[in-house]
Amino acid sequence: MTWLLWCEEALKDGPLLNPLKGRRSEMTVAYRGLEPVAGGDGPARRYDVTRAGRVSRVWYGADGIVVRAVIPTKRGTRVTVVRALSD
Repeated sequence: MTWLLWCEEALKDGPLLNPLKGRRSEMTVAYRGLEPVAGGDGPARRYDVTRAGRVSRVWYGADGIVVRAVIPTKRGTRVTVVRALSD
């Protein structure tokens, strides 16, 4: 999961370095437009990120940092990550 929780700029550079395994992670990225995200500070930019045959959905806020992610696991479950915004 750590390969995904980067800032939006990281998606533009192609393969990412997997810090857990020390090798590059090949992926494809598709921009899906603006969508509202519950608890967010406005619409977020959604991307579908495909890696190892699994598609994760990631939303980035105005600051370019992930605000929500839905990540499928190898076991067929999904992990949902939501960034808590401070006051």
